[in-house]
Amino acid sequence: MIDLDDEKSWKKLEHGYGSGDTQVPDLLKKLEKYPKSGSDNDPFSDLFGCICHQGTAYPSSYAAVPHIARLVEANPKKVHSEYFALPLLIEIGRQKFDEKIPASFKKEYTEALEKLIQVGTQIHTDDEAMIRSIGALYIAVRGQWKLAEISYEMHDDTLALWEDHLASQG
Repeated sequence: MIDLDDEKSWKKLEHGYGSGDTQVPDLLKKLEKYPKSGSDNDPFSDLFGCICHQGTAYPSSYAAVPHIARLVEANPKKVHSEYFALPLLIEIGRQKFDEKIPASFKKEYTEALEKLIQVGTQIHTDDEAMIRSIGALYIAVRGQWKLAEISYEMHDDTLALWEDHLASQG
C-alpha cells in the first residue's frame, strides 16, 4: 500500500483530473477523521471526482481502495455508505469498461474489496444506502457488475416507478 505521505509515488498516479499532485492522498487523509456524510468537511464528493470520474477507474483508484478498506476495518461504527459506494463504483467501472488493474495494485486492491465485504456484512444497520452499497459491492466483486449497478441504484423512488409501470401494464 502506498503510504499517504509518499508524495513522489502518488504524483506519478493518474486520476480523473490528471496526475502530478497529491490531491488523492490529501482527500484520503481527511477520511481518517470519519466525517459525516454530506457535511462541509466530507471529502467524498471530491474523491469520487478524482478516482471514479464518470465511472472510470484510474491507477490512483486502485491505490486508494486499500486505504478506504483500512479505515472501514479500523472503525466500522464510524463509517457511512460512501466508504462502500466509492469502491463499489470503481469496481463497476473497472468491469464495465474492461479496465485492467495495474499489476502493482492488483493483490492489495482485490484483498481490500474482500475486506470491505467481510467487515461490511458484520455491520448492523438499518441504513438503506449502507445496505445497498455493501450488497452491491458483494455482487460486483463476484463479477456481476450489471446486477450490482441495478442493485445499487434501486431505492424507494426507483421501486415506486417500477410499481407504477407494472400496474399500468396490468
